[in-house]
Amino acid sequence: MKSKTYSWILLIALSLIWGSSFILMKRGLEAFSSDQVAAMRISIAFVTLIPFLIKHYKINLKKYFWGLIWMGVFGNLIPAFLFTASETQISSSLAGMLNALTPLFTVLVGFIWLKNSPSSKQIQYLYLFARTDNYFFHKYYIQNTSIMGDDYDKPSPRNFLHNPYAL
Repeated sequence: MKSKTYSWILLIALSLIWGSSFILMKRGLEAFSSDQVAAMRISIAFVTLIPFLIKHYKINLKKYFWGLIWMGVFGNLIPAFLFTASETQISSSLAGMLNALTPLFTVLVGFIWLKNSPSSKQIQYLYLFARTDNYFFHKYYIQNTSIMGDDYDKPSPRNFLHNPYAL
């Protein structure tokens, strides 16, 4: 029972950290440029994760060096700069919703480029995620606000962030 409770606590903590990152990027853009915010995100992540590399150093860096560089550039560096640049034009909640579509694009790239067919369970999860993302996008953006601009901190009767019963 302890491990199940601990797993739920970790999931909730991860959700809060992951979800707040888009709001924090938007707040960072009030004081810094988009490139500065992205560089700070990458630098803070590097400083935070370097102790784990030192403690759990088990991979042959010489063998996998270029693969790790490519993964870092395309999986972290470029998205960090693109997300902060996009948040200068769209709201942080929309950026978070678009980020939620990452698993869908991962499966599509795997299917098209690597010729990997997704399992039926993966398709069910993707359908659930796509439906949930579509629901929030439709409810919040299509019915209530403009996609452009920073609408997450403006209270309104239909804004689900300030009124959870608006859904």
